[in-house]
Amino acid sequence: MPKASETHRLPVEGESGGDTKPGRPHVLLRDCSLDDSTYTVAYGSTESDEANRKPPPAFVHINRDKTGYGGTGLTEQTWIYLCRLIIGDPADLAAARGRLDDEWELIRESLRASLGIGTGTAESGAAYGSWRGRVVRLFPATGERLDGARFALVVTEPGYSHRRGYQQLIPIYVGLDAFGEEHDLPVDAEWVAQLAPGTKRAYLAIPSVFSGCETGRPRTPGHFVQLTNVIVDVPTIDMVDEALIAWFGLRPADI
Repeated sequence: MPKASETHRLPVEGESGGDTKPGRPHVLLRDCSLDDSTYTVAYGSTESDEANRKPPPAFVHINRDKTGYGGTGLTEQTWIYLCRLIIGDPADLAAARGRLDDEWELIRESLRASLGIGTGTAESGAAYGSWRGRVVRLFPATGERLDGARFALVVTEPGYSHRRGYQQLIPIYVGLDAFGEEHDLPVDAEWVAQLAPGTKRAYLAIPSVFSGCETGRPRTPGHFVQLTNVIVDVPTIDMVDEALIAWFGLRPADI
């Protein structure tokens, strides 16, 4: 069974969870089995371009020039970007290349920061005025890959959300015929009717949280096409934060 902190190389792009430049190591963020619907990895790169931008994204720099990279699956210094989460089918994961035991706690801290946990929404808390807590309309092709989701909730760390690059997105399933899968978060709230008149129930796919960008920022097409006027309420974002903490095992005592 693939284990959290392992480094993996993803399939080439065009396949589930594919990589545009095959061979780069990505870090698995949660244990998974072939029975799971998805895996989540953090993007790895030997380039520091993204890390050097302002405001900086959530990342961990792994530089073992003095101690070597034996057992890690890395061959040179690598930036693990927790602002770039990739999901895919666990059946597509090959054998792990290595494991990042020494850096694992830093990676977990960076993941928690990248998800903006505890910062509130665009209408309240530290995230006031940011994109966190806003709902975006997904690009049709992205929605098709996510079993028909039309919307997603932004949970990006507030400062980084203003960059309008990659955002942390949780798919939303809403409508009279919508139903949730195991580990999805059911929400009954007034904001839901703004997306699907006639219903107050939505399902937020916590296991499928991923990083996506607007069309043209920097990819064309992007993953979402429109920022809606919908901002979720405080009770909803609090439930989302708790669900993310539980899914990735980010309890305060553990990080």
